[in-house]
Amino acid sequence: MKKLSKKSVIMILAVSLAVLLTLGGTFAYLFSVTEPVKNNFNPNEIGAELEETTDQEFNILPGTEETKDPTITLETTTAAYVYVKVEDNTQGLVTWTIADGWTQLLDANGQPVEGVYYREVDGENSPYTFHVLKDDKVSYASSLTGEQIKAGVTAAGADGLSLTFTGYAIQKVPFNDPYLAWQELNAEPEPANP
Repeated sequence: MKKLSKKSVIMILAVSLAVLLTLGGTFAYLFSVTEPVKNNFNPNEIGAELEETTDQEFNILPGTEETKDPTITLETTTAAYVYVKVEDNTQGLVTWTIADGWTQLLDANGQPVEGVYYREVDGENSPYTFHVLKDDKVSYASSLTGEQIKAGVTAAGADGLSLTFTGYAIQKVPFNDPYLAWQELNAEPEPANP
């Protein structure tokens, strides 16, 4: 066998290297790229307002009724619970009925939470407007006497006879239970760590 010269070996190596580089540059890889999927996160909001267009000072006159129209307006972009808390310090002298559509809130034991009523909304038809009192009125029994009224005023104490309304709203999820959501609304804030 004939020995190759050093020059021939270098030449063969150079040609081989050139062929390999040329072949390496022409290889194509199989690949695929998807279209991007963009996730958008939209903020949600809940806002409640309680308004009353009628006078807020009333004189008890047995056998009559007066217009009283507390109304809650709720703007929400998500399912929510809306509550009204009625604090009745009228000593039974003022008669009122909660408007249709409100449900008495029950605690975890099935007992009524005094003066608290709620509704549930889906957030798709915002804004919502809810009247608090049936027929927007309060009334006074015709059987009331002056003595009963004086005794009621005395029993009411320094704050006097009053009917107070407060509106609340909170998102439905993650609570999915009106009482649990109510508890969250009324939770005491955690003390700050020193």
